[in-house]
Amino acid sequence: MGASQERKKRRLAKEAEVAVIKEEPKKSKGIGKVIAIVAGVLVFALLIGAATYFTSDYFYQNTTAIRVGDTEYSIADFNYYYWRSYQNYYDYVMENYEDTYINYLPNENISYDKQYFSEDLTWDDYFEGNAIDMLQELTFLYKGSVDEEYKLSAEGKQTVSSDLVNSEYYALNYGYANLDSYLQVSYGKGMDTETYRMNLERYTQAYEFAENKAKDFKFTEEQCAEYYSLWKDTYDVLKFRSFAFDIDTADGIDETTARDNAYYSAEEFKKAVKTEQDFIDLAYEYAPETSKSLFENENATLSSAMAGNLDIDEEVVEFVLDDARKPGDMGIVETDDSYILVYFIERNDNSYNLVNVRHILVEPETVLASDYEDDDAGYEAAQAEAKAAAKTQAEEYLDMWLAEGGTEEQFAAMADEYSDDTTEGGLYEDIYQGMMIAGFNEWIFEEGRKSGDYAIVESDYGYHIIYFVSEGMTYANYIAQNDLGAAMYEEWYEENYTDETVVKTWAFKFAK
Repeated sequence: MGASQERKKRRLAKEAEVAVIKEEPKKSKGIGKVIAIVAGVLVFALLIGAATYFTSDYFYQNTTAIRVGDTEYSIADFNYYYWRSYQNYYDYVMENYEDTYINYLPNENISYDKQYFSEDLTWDDYFEGNAIDMLQELTFLYKGSVDEEYKLSAEGKQTVSSDLVNSEYYALNYGYANLDSYLQVSYGKGMDTETYRMNLERYTQAYEFAENKAKDFKFTEEQCAEYYSLWKDTYDVLKFRSFAFDIDTADGIDETTARDNAYYSAEEFKKAVKTEQDFIDLAYEYAPETSKSLFENENATLSSAMAGNLDIDEEVVEFVLDDARKPGDMGIVETDDSYILVYFIERNDNSYNLVNVRHILVEPETVLASDYEDDDAGYEAAQAEAKAAAKTQAEEYLDMWLAEGGTEEQFAAMADEYSDDTTEGGLYEDIYQGMMIAGFNEWIFEEGRKSGDYAIVESDYGYHIIYFVSEGMTYANYIAQNDLGAAMYEEWYEENYTDETVVKTWAFKFAK
């Protein structure tokens, strides 16, 4: 049959169809109208149903947005890692650029895909890429933890629990109806408490597994000592005082004269110092009027930190790191814009032992200043009363523990029941100098401290009933073990990691 015949056949069939319709009785027209209306309603209902479905929590929680190998992640799952990527970056910025953080963060009032992180990368691209990298690593680690039957530790479970408690606190304080509402605003559609908990538990387990994998690698004391000796100029704790004499070219003073003035002032200062206290006192005398109040605090000139963490001119660090340096040594260090007088106090090689303790924290009841407006005496009296009550409570707990036998096991059980610190059994292990709050730190590192010692110690948090468990390895060995273990972990990771294929599904466009 030719093409013209085919067209003719279709035309005749169409005409016959029209003719049949025209020949239908009039009553069928009403039925047709009803059918058309019903069909329209059904279509509308389907459209409404589809719209409802595509905006429902079920859709976001159960529709795969991305696959990493054979592991599927829903839209809500991906949103968790996208916003976790943002939070990780935000925390990094706030830690390193606290005073200028605004220069390193995207504008919250403009869509991230309209702002650029770098020349050819939007902020959205940046956070999405980080989230995918995180998912690839997490997928590998989580599978490894399952294969090795690794279970989330009690500390890990506590981390998850504390996170949820804190999130609920924020939700209530920011006026949200409940935690689910807060999480949806923070992490996008489909996020609720259970979805958040599941992802947080998986994330915590994966990276806890990695941390413990690194700790599984053990090294001898000789290996640790050799490693630490190579890195002592990074890890040794340096303690010294310093005072800078700026090279001031104001009022038309030429640089040579300004440099001489600064140097001679430093030399004059140095000659007058016989003791550390002299240095403290003279710093206040020599300080410019505009900053003199800062030097009322005797710690204004003090630096005490690992050499690698010191935020000071490298010329000063080099002076202090000199192996010939001894307590009381002084030197004038020249930099581009100042002469700095340095008073050496000590160099600590971290050869002291770490300690393990348990504690029960009793915090005083919170006293709100707003309840005592224009009544400072009443506010202070209420604070003193709350502190006294906390101290009495701590003493009662201590007496109770001693009456029950005073064992470590009983102390741990009481910590779980009564302590305002939620750490399991009140246990803190591998504590290094300065890790704990003042008061607490001084007591646990007091010379002669031994297993079984106990005391009530006051701090800014309240009252701590402390039970001294034991000493651990030296801090130097601990540092070496961690670094060497991390290096071995990296080798293990490189040898075992499989770069799984990442596939975005059609639903990925609903993410973020």
